[in-house]
Amino acid sequence: MDELRQGDIVVMVLSDQYLYSLNCMYEMSGLFKDDTCVEKVFPVMVDTSIRDRKYYLELCSYWNIQLSELKDLIQNSEYEGAIIEPIRKDMRKVECIIKCIPRLFDYCREIA
Repeated sequence: MDELRQGDIVVMVLSDQYLYSLNCMYEMSGLFKDDTCVEKVFPVMVDTSIRDRKYYLELCSYWNIQLSELKDLIQNSEYEGAIIEPIRKDMRKVECIIKCIPRLFDYCREIA
């Protein structure tokens, strides 16, 4: 993620595969936390429906379900500590993604 922030331009190819990928979206959330990085982002939308409110709500719903499932896994796990830490790490990533989706959506609509 740090390499992306250091670049002069970041081209994001926004597709379903990208927007539903934990790692891609987590990297994007890191860029959208920093106002100076957002200025470097050049999104390429494979499908313009990404700007639609319905798509936005479906995307929000998907990531909220992912978060809920991760929380359930942690709560219902018999494991603790280092064994469960990768799931906690994914949960923190999803929380970051959920926080940045509104900003991504606004940004994509503004550049249209």
